[in-house]
Amino acid sequence: MAATPAAITIAGLEKPADVLIDRWGVPHIYAGTTYDAFVAQGFVAARDRLWQMDLWRKRGLGEMARDFGPAWVEHDRAARSVLFRGDLYREWLAYGSDAKRVAESFVAGVNAYVSLVTAQPERLPLEFKLLGYQPAFWSAGASRWGQPAGCWWSPRGQAP
Repeated sequence: MAATPAAITIAGLEKPADVLIDRWGVPHIYAGTTYDAFVAQGFVAARDRLWQMDLWRKRGLGEMARDFGPAWVEHDRAARSVLFRGDLYREWLAYGSDAKRVAESFVAGVNAYVSLVTAQPERLPLEFKLLGYQPAFWSAGASRWGQPAGCWWSPRGQAP
């Protein structure tokens, strides 16, 4: 199946970027700047995995009970008790001089896709429709807490 070319305006790009999807569905990103590549990567990641990314963000930040019920309150308390509360500026520098800008660029791409599905609900992933909630916008500081969330337990074997 050949993909239909589409132009989408993404906030946060300094120069135009192209995403070409090959016949196996693998995106290839071509961007005018490194940071534009991260914006495009965030957009494409959200296009392909928005529900999973939103779930990881919720788990890492302790926001599961709001959308999945009171069985998640204990998990949320535990997740919130270990959130980073130090000097975020120094933390970003520990990762590298441009780590914050890279994260902000990626998050700009994620948020561009969240904006797109908000404006065009037909693009909203099925999981959100079935569970009756909308994806949240991201912040660079909060986005760093989503990944380790996969290590957390689920209450009484429940999943999302």
